Amino acid sequence: MDVQSAPITLLESAPVGGYDHCFLISKESRLPKSFARLSDPESGRVLEVATTLPGVQIYSGNFLKGDPFPRWGGACFETQFYPDTPNHPEFPSSLLRPGQTYRQTTEFRFSTER
Repeated sequence: MDVQSAPITLLESAPVGGYDHCFLISKESRLPKSFARLSDPESGRVLEVATTLPGVQIYSGNFLKGDPFPRWGGACFETQFYPDTPNHPEFPSSLLRPGQTYRQTTEFRFSTER
């Protein structure tokens, strides 16, 4: 599933246990690419998430117990390389050699609609 072309509603997966999956965004980029937008129609609050990394692990609070947070009471976006990248030469490389600098950007953009 491509996160950019297929919007995800976390509640759609709740009956089968929620999300805890890595989604492939695209190849690495120098500029952060927007891959998720969450909004609350009641308050108008909006969160947009963008990254330079090629993947994101989305977790929807499947194992929260209800005190103080209910099951599916949150969402986590962990930007990363694809799982098992070192064993797949066709995946974007996560290898960092001595003397190289690691740089990546993840942005959490907050706004309101109204």
